[in-house]
Amino acid sequence: MKEQTKVFEVRTEVLRKDVKAERMIFELKEYENTGESEWVYHAPNAQDHTEAQVEEILKKLKELNSKQNA
Repeated sequence: MKEQTKVFEVRTEVLRKDVKAERMIFELKEYENTGESEWVYHAPNAQDHTEAQVEEILKKLKELNSKQNA
């Protein structure tokens, strides 16, 4: 399996006016046996998540936040 990695850095400001950097890592997984490839999100806990999994996570997160703010 060939892998290609892209790292995007997100900058956020905190109350102290310090700048904190947070990285989001995406890897291109290429499967030699099928010739297919897909980008996956590489989470901080070293787990990889597909696009469908990230969409499901986002859907659940939005659902939880809407219940909390209701």
